[in-house]
Amino acid sequence: MFFPSLHGEYLSTCDDNLQILYNSDVLNISWQSIKNYFTSFYVHSYQPIASLSFGLEYYFFGNNPLIPHITNLVLHLLNIFVVFFLLNKITAQFKALNIFILAVFALHPLQGELLGWISTRSTLIANFFVLISCLYSIKYIAVKNRSYKYLWFSLLLFVLSLLSKSSVIVLPIVLLSFDYLYNRKL
Repeated sequence: MFFPSLHGEYLSTCDDNLQILYNSDVLNISWQSIKNYFTSFYVHSYQPIASLSFGLEYYFFGNNPLIPHITNLVLHLLNIFVVFFLLNKITAQFKALNIFILAVFALHPLQGELLGWISTRSTLIANFFVLISCLYSIKYIAVKNRSYKYLWFSLLLFVLSLLSKSSVIVLPIVLLSFDYLYNRKL
């Protein structure tokens, strides 16, 4: 279903041209450009991890649109894999429902945008960090001795997700909802 996106080009009418093709920090990666990723906004967004990934791809593979499309597909597949584990942690007793939810997540047409439009990688990366953060938060709640390493990993992943996309600022509310789900007092 999404494999035709692998034959796609950069979408010059969208943000791909500004984010990648005409971005001197991506085209000429250096220590200064890496610093710029973390101190600048590109296309009115602060997403240094995605910008860094574009710079590294361009450095190693040049102006080949197949590579970023493959990277986005791999990130989507990783997110599907993590959603599978997350659903099994949250609602293991509802196997049929979990398969349905996973299928909707994996195959929904809106996911095609994330694979066809290269510069939306920030969403794929942020989703990956958010989902892993949720897993670590659940692990923290589930461990009897309350090992804080899981909580710290969850918070570190939250920061990484923020460095990927600012809209994940709501993640702490989601993590607190796990406390409610597992009947844990705050």
